[in-house]
Amino acid sequence: MSERKQSPRQLALSILRVLFVATFAAFFLVAILMVLGQLVGTVLSQPGLVSAASDHLLVPSVTLASTFGVIAFLASYLQNDDEETPAA
Repeated sequence: MSERKQSPRQLALSILRVLFVATFAAFFLVAILMVLGQLVGTVLSQPGLVSAASDHLLVPSVTLASTFGVIAFLASYLQNDDEETPAA
C-alpha cells in the first residue's frame, strides 16, 4: 500500500478547506436561527423575541462569517494556479 505524500502546502490547503466548510456551515446555521427567531417574533408580535434573537446571535454569526472569510483568503494564497476554477 503506497500512500501518496502530500506537501506541506497541500496539507495546509486541505486543512483550510475543511475549516472553511465547517465555519461556513456553522455561520449559515446561526444566521438561519437568528432570522427564524426574528421571523417568529414578528409573526407573534413579540418585539422582545426579535431583539433577543439579534442580541444573542448577531455577534456569533458575524464572527463566524469573518472567520470563514479569513480562511478563504488564506487558502487563496496556497492554491496553485492550475487548481483555480476558470471563469465562465
